[in-house]
Amino acid sequence: MENNNTRSKKGTISAGVVFVILALAQALIAMKAHAQTNSSFQSLVNDHQLTIYVDDANGLRDRAIVAFNVLATDTFDPIYDANKLGGDPDRLSIYSYNNSLVLSRNTLIAINSTPSIEMGFAPGLGGQFTMSFDELNTFDPTNFIILEDKKMHILHDTRTGNYSFTGMTNDARSRFTLHFTPAMTTSTTDATCSTTGIINVTQPGSVSWSYTISSDSTSILSTGTLNDSTPIALYASTGVYTITLTDSNNYTVVKQVQVGGVQPVESSFTFSDTTIEEGGDITFTSTATNAINNNWDFGGNDTITGLAFIRNFPTPGTFTVTLTADNNACIAVSSQQITVTAKEVIETSISLVNDKSSVGIWICNNTVYIDMSNEAKVDAEIEIYNVAGQQLSAENFEQTSVYTKTLTTLNAASIIVRVKNNGVTTTKKLFAGNSK
Repeated sequence: MENNNTRSKKGTISAGVVFVILALAQALIAMKAHAQTNSSFQSLVNDHQLTIYVDDANGLRDRAIVAFNVLATDTFDPIYDANKLGGDPDRLSIYSYNNSLVLSRNTLIAINSTPSIEMGFAPGLGGQFTMSFDELNTFDPTNFIILEDKKMHILHDTRTGNYSFTGMTNDARSRFTLHFTPAMTTSTTDATCSTTGIINVTQPGSVSWSYTISSDSTSILSTGTLNDSTPIALYASTGVYTITLTDSNNYTVVKQVQVGGVQPVESSFTFSDTTIEEGGDITFTSTATNAINNNWDFGGNDTITGLAFIRNFPTPGTFTVTLTADNNACIAVSSQQITVTAKEVIETSISLVNDKSSVGIWICNNTVYIDMSNEAKVDAEIEIYNVAGQQLSAENFEQTSVYTKTLTTLNAASIIVRVKNNGVTTTKKLFAGNSK
C-alpha cells in the first residue's frame, strides 16, 4: 500500500498546491491593479461565498469556491475567478464549470441571474468521500443552497451538514450541481400623518414559508404562506416588527424590519352629557390616539388645555366643542355639539302669596284647616296646589266654620292654599307638619 509520503514524492503538483499558487499570484495582480486605479482592495470581498471541501478516507482534501459579487460578471474575471489546473490524476479534485471553463474559484454577479452552477468532481482512485460546506453565514438565512447528486438522485440541503458519498473512477465528472434560491426581500413605506406605513415581503423562487409578523412577543398582526405567488403587503404604524419564517422541515428564520415615519393622530373625545340644564357641569375626556397635546375650543376665544376636565355651562344655548390633538408632528381635529337648556319655570295661577288675612289657614298631620268663622258671609272657592303648580284639590265652601281637607298623597313638602271669598283672594304657603 502506498502511504502519503510515497504519494507526495511523485513529480506532479497537487491540485490544492496549484490553487494556492495561482490564488496568491492573482491576489497580488489584483492589489496592484486596484492600487493603480485608486480603488479599494475591499472590493475583492465577495457579497456571498461558499467554499466546498471534499475529503477522502486517507485525509486528502481539495476545495473549490463559488461566490457572488455585484462587481463581477458572469464570464471569466481575472480579478475574481481562477482556473483549475490539472494535478495528480490519482488524487481527488473538486471544481466548478463556467461555460467551457474549469474553475477553482467561480465568481458570478448574483444568485438571481445564475441560480444553478455545475460542479465537477474527479474521484482519483475512487472510494468514500465527504463533502463539507464553509462560509454559509455569508448568505442570507433565507437562501437555500442545495447540492444535487445526479448519480444518486439526491438533493442535499447544505445547511443540514456534510454530504457523504461513494466515488468511482468511471463516474461522470459533472456529477453534482449546486442550486441557489434567492433570498427573501423586505421593504417598507414610511408612515405619514395621513397614511399608515407598509411592510412588503417577497420570496422569489421555489421556496415557500409559513410566516407570522408580530409587533411584540404577543401581538401577531398577520400569518399565512409566503412564496413567489403570495407576497405580503401589511399596513403598519411606525415601529419594529418581527418576521418569523418556517419551512416544511421546521427550519426557522427570524428577521426584524422597521417602519419609519411619524405616528398619525386621531382626535376623539367623550363627555358625560350631551344635553344639560343651564348651570350644569359636563366632564370632557380626550380619547385621541398618539396625541401629546390636547387643546379644547368652546368658541369665542374660550379655550382650555388638558386630557380631562369638568366644565360648567351657566347660560343656555348650543355650543360646539372642538378638540385639536397633536404629537408635535401630526395634527387632527374633531368637534361635537352640546345643548344647554334654560331652567324650567313653572307657571301657576297663584300670583300672590298673602298670609296676612282674617281667614286662618294651617295644616296638621296632612290635613288643611281653613277657619271661615270670622267672615260675615261665606261663598268661598278653595284650591290647593303643590309647588310645581299641580292642583291637588278644588272645592266650594259656604259655611261660617272651619273647612278641612286631608291630603292622602302628600309627603313632606310645601303646598299653596288659595281661598276666594266675596271677591277677596287669600293665599298661604304651608309645609306638611305645620300647626296653627
